[in-house]
Amino acid sequence: MQAARVLAGRFELRELAGRGGMGNVWRALDRVRGNTVAVKVLRGEAGPQAGVRFRREAQLLALLDHPYIAHYVGHGVTDEGDAWLAMEWLEGEDLAERLTRSVLSEAEASVLLQRIAMALSQAHDKGLVHRDIKPRNIFLVGRRSDDVRLLDFGIAHAGPNATQMTLEGAFLGTPGYMAPEQVRGEHIDSRADVFALGCVLFECLSGRPVFVAEQPLALLFKVVVEDVAPPPGVSPALSGLLARMLSKDREARPTDGHEVLALLQGASASIAPRPEGEARLTSNERRIVCAIIATPPGEVSEEGETRVAADLRASWGDLDGFAREAGARLALLHDGTALLLVEAAGSATDCAVRGARTALRLLAHGPARVALATGLAEVDAPVPLGDVIDRAAGLIPSALPGSVRVCGVTRGLLDARFGVMERDGAADLLLERSSAEAERTVLGQSTPFVGRALELGTLEAVAGASFEEHTARAAVVVAAPGMGKSRLRRELLERLRKRHPDLVVLRGHAEQAAAGSPLLPLSLAVRSIAGFGSGEPVEARRDKLRGVVAAHVTKSERERVSAFLGELTGTPFESAALSAARKDPILMGDQIFRALSDFVTALASKTPVLMVLEDLHWADASTVALLDRLLTSLEERPLMLLALARPELEERFGAPWQSHEPTRVELKKLDRRAAGRIVKAVLGDDVADDRIGDLIERADGNPFFLEELLRSATDGRWDELPQTVLAVVTTRLQALPPESRKLLRAASVFGEVFWSTGVEALVGGGAELLWAELSRKELVALHEPSRFPGQPEYQFRHALIREAAYAMLTDDDRVVGHRLAAEWLERQPNPDAIVLADHFEKGGDVAKAAAWYLRATESAFARNDLNGALAQATRGLAHATEPAVVGQLRSLQADASFWLGRMADSLHYAMAAVSSAERGTRAWCRAMKRLLGGSADLGCDDWFLEAAKWHLATEPSPDALAEWVGAAAMGAFVLLNRGGHVLADGLIERAREIAARFVEPEPVSMAHLYQVYGTQALFRGDNQSFAELNMRAAEQCVAAGDLRREASVRASVGYALTELGQHEASERELRAVLANAAAIGVVSLTALAANNLGLTLARLRRLDEAREFQELAIRIKTEHGDRRTEGCSRAYLALVLVELGELSAALEQAELAVERLQSARALLALAHAACARVHLAQGDTRAALTHTETAMESLLAYGAEDGAALVRLVRAEALATVGREGEARETIQRARAELVERAGRIQNPEWRKSFLERVPENARTIALATEWEG
Repeated sequence: MQAARVLAGRFELRELAGRGGMGNVWRALDRVRGNTVAVKVLRGEAGPQAGVRFRREAQLLALLDHPYIAHYVGHGVTDEGDAWLAMEWLEGEDLAERLTRSVLSEAEASVLLQRIAMALSQAHDKGLVHRDIKPRNIFLVGRRSDDVRLLDFGIAHAGPNATQMTLEGAFLGTPGYMAPEQVRGEHIDSRADVFALGCVLFECLSGRPVFVAEQPLALLFKVVVEDVAPPPGVSPALSGLLARMLSKDREARPTDGHEVLALLQGASASIAPRPEGEARLTSNERRIVCAIIATPPGEVSEEGETRVAADLRASWGDLDGFAREAGARLALLHDGTALLLVEAAGSATDCAVRGARTALRLLAHGPARVALATGLAEVDAPVPLGDVIDRAAGLIPSALPGSVRVCGVTRGLLDARFGVMERDGAADLLLERSSAEAERTVLGQSTPFVGRALELGTLEAVAGASFEEHTARAAVVVAAPGMGKSRLRRELLERLRKRHPDLVVLRGHAEQAAAGSPLLPLSLAVRSIAGFGSGEPVEARRDKLRGVVAAHVTKSERERVSAFLGELTGTPFESAALSAARKDPILMGDQIFRALSDFVTALASKTPVLMVLEDLHWADASTVALLDRLLTSLEERPLMLLALARPELEERFGAPWQSHEPTRVELKKLDRRAAGRIVKAVLGDDVADDRIGDLIERADGNPFFLEELLRSATDGRWDELPQTVLAVVTTRLQALPPESRKLLRAASVFGEVFWSTGVEALVGGGAELLWAELSRKELVALHEPSRFPGQPEYQFRHALIREAAYAMLTDDDRVVGHRLAAEWLERQPNPDAIVLADHFEKGGDVAKAAAWYLRATESAFARNDLNGALAQATRGLAHATEPAVVGQLRSLQADASFWLGRMADSLHYAMAAVSSAERGTRAWCRAMKRLLGGSADLGCDDWFLEAAKWHLATEPSPDALAEWVGAAAMGAFVLLNRGGHVLADGLIERAREIAARFVEPEPVSMAHLYQVYGTQALFRGDNQSFAELNMRAAEQCVAAGDLRREASVRASVGYALTELGQHEASERELRAVLANAAAIGVVSLTALAANNLGLTLARLRRLDEAREFQELAIRIKTEHGDRRTEGCSRAYLALVLVELGELSAALEQAELAVERLQSARALLALAHAACARVHLAQGDTRAALTHTETAMESLLAYGAEDGAALVRLVRAEALATVGREGEARETIQRARAELVERAGRIQNPEWRKSFLERVPENARTIALATEWEG
């Protein structure tokens, strides 16, 4: 079907608006009414059932006329037999899309539901049941929750028997929104719509569907059996209504849309905002249950018809009696598939054994396929369910008749009395043997330490080599949780301190709850050596930091080192350098590294240093990268870096620090002898050997497993222990009083480290006496010093204890807990942005999550963790709805991508930021700088010119003056290099005016201006001013402490010096830039310096070196997509290759330079001159002459950033070669006059002399002009 076609002489199809599985939706003009309508056209190949549904929807819509139901306009069939339906055209979004951004308030949800209830009232009055109410079928006109339309009456039914539209035993609807009776295949009425509407209300208030499962079968079972608690924090009025609407018993539900409307209107008066702090964690928790799913034993008839539910129930026999006898809860679906839920008051093993026995007995009812899964479920719900049903449903397709398919958890919990056969990644349970044949076994995992002589000796050897040979060494200890990393660390420290009494130890650690937090381990390491105590005021911490720095660092550097170490540790100082750094995250990151490096160097100059970083797998990328740089900086110092981590370290970061050849130590399982020594140490020598052997066997060489088994044994529970670590820990926690369990669940929300007052904020206080008891039971331990002054800090004794406690939280408590934890942490000094963002995200407050992800992005950027910044920005953008926040996140993505060399990504993010942020704000100006630079580098001419004009016409906000100037300078620089001098001059003049408004010095902005002033001078032919202005720009960067920008500017200084013939000074400058670029890890600066250094070395006739540096620059800039610098390097390389006699390679590079520099017009003349030089060397004078003509045209039209003298020289040489001596002499004389004029502007006599005599093309021009005069 094509646009412009007219249906029924009335509806003119204008454009295709959407495609679906069965048909298309067109935007059309109603010629009768003159308005826009939507026309749905069903394709003929959609099938007969689709046609029935489509026609029914048209017929039913024609019966309905309600402001909140999509308005029917007409329907019919095309000549080709395709059915069509015309309805009102709607602009906006559906409710499902709206809920991806945030939940609705109670007031918004109530209004929306009232509108839909009104629509349903009319449908119910006409005997219609919609049967597919869900967020996708509720449309928000204009994206407003008070102007809605109910859509899709395609499976609605009119009449008393709502199952007649379906095939026998089948059903229509959307799983997850269907009423239980609809799932069971029973008669339905208007109360099925009420149930679905309750599901929609729940989702509006919570942001998640009522029923969630990966498997459709599991979802249907949840609808039938899972009772629903209202979302936390919902007002009592709506909670009560939700409970009625979602009742499994339809008799308890409101009868139809009219009653729902009346109840909603009554509840509206009681809706009020949630009082601050009202929500608390409940006493509900999760425990182990088994879910058994079984297909019916009967067979499908020869005709392929499935029997109805009553027949299927009969085929099972007395399944209800079986369930009662087994103590299980039974539910049946419409097709006879059965679900039994089994739980036990004892351990997880008890539950699994009971579930296995029930499943095996179920096989006696016929050759059914049976699946069994074990998992945690909510205890206090009427039916304890969780993802356990999902896992059981997922096993059914691979189950075989006559056996029970079991999940991995069940397999691990069952002992040897059960005969199990492994198959295709899971297991089949075949039978249960007699208990006399059985022997209990256990899955292996991780914990403490013994029998590590070899590992300890290896680490001692590494330390000895480092301390005695004065070389930085690194060792990485890798092991699964609980395998003894901490114990190994303690033993090593004890031995090293005995051998080296003056050893300095820096200790820090990463945390799961703060995973990705920038430089956290290093911050904690500095805090530890400074001796920060809990509750100390900032001034006391400053004094301690100054004291430890003064004891080791030279006097001239102490204040700087103290200030930036203070920034690292959350101990703020004040200084000019700090003020500048706080405005520039990249600068701040560089300064913090410099301070840390200087401090550790000072320590290691006097005594051996051991830096211990635990749980490094939770660290951020900037920490790992900074440690690599630290090892490089202290290469000849007695520093040993000891990292302890789980294997995830290498999954996240690969093998770290490979250039330093770290020693890798992996902790293996304990042998029986070592495990036996631990058992006797704890239980004494009087324990029977069979008891010891049993414990060792079940521990499976894992120290933590063994320790947990020993604790249970000391309580006298030898035979009641579960067979896996989770079961061990859960059993131990469930044995605690309810108040203690609740406290641990609340603590687990914070992570492995938590604060007692923070936990009490989640549970309502009154827990002071319980902490001592939990510490005595070795579940938690006091952790000093506390990160938050005055707040007692604790940590879980082991990560697995925390994980078990967290797993016991109900879904609702987890959401409430994270929100309350975020609110408490937000009130503390210097909270960790990533941690806050993660808590708010998990707590359902997406707006606050986005705001904190913004701060986390800024923090990662400040520490030079550019990939981390991109990751945090991506997470923030998943939740951000405020244009200002979106704009800031996008601008940070643009900056991070730029410094990573991802030019196309940087431009993409910059354009998105400019579209989102308010014009003239800091984020807008920051993004505009990247847009101007990126669009030019990538050859997007139209974007660049429009952006430059737009920026010039923009008034910056008062706090964005510096950013505006930086963007203007970038635009002007690019314009000058493209011949756009008029617009460039306008930007520069406006930037000068804006800079005059600075209240405080803005050295970085002034550096931008000096650089662009220098570029103006270069195009005027004033080489000395070009050099001096760039030197002044570098001085401004030094004043700001901006090492990154200083390196960039000094690369320009190096180029300016070689253009003046000061090649030795240029080389020194550029090699220093290369060293600084490597130190701060910015590859783009390496390429820039290599480009300029290659030119300098070529002029010094060190051609092989020149070639290497140009090839390095080309490799980097090709990868980055920077066509301008790549093209320039290829032109330089072509000239070098000519000198080396490699003419074919030279021509290839020169031609690539021309192609790359099409948009960089001020460099295009250089590229054509390089081509001409190659062709002259090859003897192809015609091609050479053509290129010189093009080069001269470019030079006259756009000027030249580089190569002006070369262009005139090669032009003269080409003319002379073809016999046009007169033109050649005239050209060379003009070239000499230009050089003399430029030299006249150079006031420094040494520079003037070297400019004329030591720049090869300049000297050659003057020599030829003199020779040809005669």
